[in-house]
Amino acid sequence: MRKVLPRLPAALWRALRRSWRPSALILAGLAFSTVALLANPSRAPADQDCADAYIRTTQVRSSATVRALFRCLDPALQPISDEDTFVQLAATAVTSPATEVRRLGSQSTASGTVVVYTTVTNGQPVAYAVYLSRTGRIVNVE
Repeated sequence: MRKVLPRLPAALWRALRRSWRPSALILAGLAFSTVALLANPSRAPADQDCADAYIRTTQVRSSATVRALFRCLDPALQPISDEDTFVQLAATAVTSPATEVRRLGSQSTASGTVVVYTTVTNGQPVAYAVYLSRTGRIVNVE
C-alpha cells in the first residue's frame, strides 16, 4: 500500500490525459453540429411537420396557420416575398375551410423527399398529395 498510494496520482494523470482529448473532440463536434443546425434558415420549422401545417390551414384559416404555412413553403413556391401580403390574400380566398381532413400516410423516397397523402372533405372528399423536400418544406401539392 505504501508503494501504490504515491504512484496513484501519476497513474490517474496518465489515464485521464489520454481520455480527455477524444472527449473534447466529441464535445466540440456536438457543439458545432448544434450551432450549424440552429443557424440553417433553409430548414423547415422543427416544431411541426409542414404537411400538418397544410392540413391545419385547410381546416382553420387564421393568420397564425397561414403564417405557419408560408414558412413551410419552399422558396420557389413563395410567389409573394412578403409574408403579410400572403396572409391578406389567404384571408380573401373564397374557399370555405374543410370540414374534415385526414392524413392517410406518408412515403419516403430514396432521394430523401417525402410524399404525404391526405383527404380533404368539404361536402365531397378529395385526395391530395403533399410533397416535402429533403429540408421538410412543401414543394408541391397535387
